[in-house]
Amino acid sequence: MKVLVTGATGYLGSNLVRRLLADGHEIAAFKRRESSLARVADIVSAIDWYYTDDDLTAPFKRHDGFDT
Repeated sequence: MKVLVTGATGYLGSNLVRRLLADGHEIAAFKRRESSLARVADIVSAIDWYYTDDDLTAPFKRHDGFDT
């Protein structure tokens, strides 16, 4: 399943993306440029990141839709 997540660098979001990745899902996520990646440092390369101050349609252009 392809999942687009907001808040992936926060406490709840980081636990959510960690579980989704463990279950084999493909993750794309929005983040603020100033957000710390400390909570997801070990999985940062497994997530397709997009900045909230860039083109918000970018993940939809790059991926062929999202399931959630």
